[in-house]
Amino acid sequence: MPKIPETIGKYKILSCLGEGGTSIVYSATHPTLKRKVVLKKLNLRGNRQHYERFRQEAALMMDLNHDNIVRVYDHFKEGSKHYIVMEFVEGCSLDTILKKGGPLPPGAARYVLESCCRALAYIHSRNIIHRDIKPSNIFISATGDVKLGDFGIAQLESANESSGEFVPIGTPSYMAPEQFLPHAKISSRTDIYALGVTLYEILTGKKLFDGETLDELKRNILRSHHPSLFSLVPSMGIVLYRIVAKSTRKRPGFRYAAVMPVRKLLRFVAPKVKNPDAVAVLQVLAGAAGGGSVSSKKKPLPSHPSIPHKGTRSVNTLILILFSVAVLAGTSLFFVRTGAFYRTFYSRSKGALQIQVLSGDESFPHTGDLNLYRDKVRYLEPIRTLDLSENRGFSDIFYLDTGNYRIMVRWGSQVEWILFYLPPMAHQKDVLILDVNSPVIPRKPLIVQTCISNAMTNQDLGENSVVSVQFEDGKWSELKNQELETGHAYRLKVECPGFYPRYLNTPLQFYQDRLDLQVQMIPLPGVLKVANSADRLTLLVNGEKYLPGGGENRDIVKFGRIEEGAWEWVLSPGVYNLRWKSGESVVEESLSVETSGIYEYSLRKIDDRLIVESD
Repeated sequence: MPKIPETIGKYKILSCLGEGGTSIVYSATHPTLKRKVVLKKLNLRGNRQHYERFRQEAALMMDLNHDNIVRVYDHFKEGSKHYIVMEFVEGCSLDTILKKGGPLPPGAARYVLESCCRALAYIHSRNIIHRDIKPSNIFISATGDVKLGDFGIAQLESANESSGEFVPIGTPSYMAPEQFLPHAKISSRTDIYALGVTLYEILTGKKLFDGETLDELKRNILRSHHPSLFSLVPSMGIVLYRIVAKSTRKRPGFRYAAVMPVRKLLRFVAPKVKNPDAVAVLQVLAGAAGGGSVSSKKKPLPSHPSIPHKGTRSVNTLILILFSVAVLAGTSLFFVRTGAFYRTFYSRSKGALQIQVLSGDESFPHTGDLNLYRDKVRYLEPIRTLDLSENRGFSDIFYLDTGNYRIMVRWGSQVEWILFYLPPMAHQKDVLILDVNSPVIPRKPLIVQTCISNAMTNQDLGENSVVSVQFEDGKWSELKNQELETGHAYRLKVECPGFYPRYLNTPLQFYQDRLDLQVQMIPLPGVLKVANSADRLTLLVNGEKYLPGGGENRDIVKFGRIEEGAWEWVLSPGVYNLRWKSGESVVEESLSVETSGIYEYSLRKIDDRLIVESD
């Protein structure tokens, strides 16, 4: 790392915050504002037009004034280097929080997303495209505020822009497909794609696309399907899933055209723009991740063997602060993830609710869903949706604002409402437990109709076929001897002499009282065997070189040229015309193949005459 200068321009340098390939970032003191700022040195190589564009865009960014945007105070040139002076955010980047604390809770993720949407709506209204949205450019302050930074910097750092060579602008993992293509239109939809990728990382702790090399990453972004997003639904909510899914479409026209629809979806789930619980969580996580100010150096005071001086007390205080931050880093994730955080800080405003889904009827297929709402008198605020078909034995604890709630449970055609009041944890002796029982369904007799036929000839096989049902002990019993009921899942088997058996698994809802089975049976094949000692032998079957063969799958078999040796084909039952040819000698025979039959032929040549013998 190069030596840190004492001053740059009129700014006194405090420390170096980071260094990249095209820039170095310092913390500094603003001489007139008397506040800490960030000074970013940019290596802008190019002609006068390049610098003029930098100056115009920097001036444009200085006009941006929004609570969720990192302010730009100044820009200047010293020597051959260009500098931008920005607001110093007392805290840390979202990237640091994700690396140290893992994915954010849904409430905190929604708050970060809402804040970024507000910032993007502001700059998009001024025809500015960020082009480099990612967690490292999203900053969380010590007070839990969210700010979007580095506006326009990525596009200004391109060193080859004036050369005519196409250079993708942005951070590859967060770039939209169109950013990799020359002459593609960059629009607000490009920022929305990066925002969706960032949201996926906030919720999962993983990048949407990855690759060992830049070329592999580019191929994955342009052509590959991203990992399944449906896993976000049970734990993060359907709204966040929909936002990620639509924002990250490969074609820009399929994404959101602006951030307003995203904000409307978020308002539907969380009407409050600034959720105090989410802010509190971000404060804890930002503190645990190591966000803090850089104090100026002071001259050491002379020490005394028995009297602690102010300098000593300052050092002790600093040690105590560092120790507290270390303890906080080790415990904050436990607090947020286990609910101890809410029980400690929100015992008078939040209650603890446990929902348990119990199976009153284990054979019931659990088709339905559970919806938890906050009762707002004039409307219902959705809290959680649960697919009951995929959550047998579900049990989870929720820490929610005290108040009135409703649960709607749908089991097939049945609907159940549960209205309850959730008291604060300070007044709860135990967690409020709500048991949701799947109904015991009255059974109906199941009527079964069958139509069994030959797949080759459509001949009715009903009289010779047998339909059986398998029970839990693994034994099979004829269907005609059993009385089946609705609301069960049955395994059936259809058998007929000379045919492959067919199997069927059929889960039935409680209201489905009729089952129609139409089954085409595939006959067992015969085998054609040929022992050939003739030269240049060709075999055509029904005048063709390729025919559907026998067997359960009826794969295509090949005839045509046959070398010397033993050959074998599997054929479905039926009548075939065999045409053997060797040189000028041709022999034709008719073959009737029956189920499980074996038909052997021996071929040889005597005086240019083809001899065919059958067994």
